Amino acid sequence: MADTVNLSPWWLCHLFKVEIDTSPERFLAQVRLEAAKHLLETEFLSVKEVMNRVGVADATNFSRSFKTAYGLTPAKYRSEFESHAIKQKR
Repeated sequence: MADTVNLSPWWLCHLFKVEIDTSPERFLAQVRLEAAKHLLETEFLSVKEVMNRVGVADATNFSRSFKTAYGLTPAKYRSEFESHAIKQKR
């Protein structure tokens, strides 16, 4: 990413942290988790397919990070979301 904007990696991280108040790695992880959450809510994909779509390879780390962010594992989140959506349609 730093090469793309013609900056050193250190300077890019510094500017990123100043402007967005987080590291590029954490920002990317947050974007991936939000995208995964959206896919779990809107698509009929397996959790593994969701991981692949958002660019995550480690299932254990993904599940742990998702649970930290949203309070449930990805599979449990989908189940709770679907259950809540069905109740709202009634």
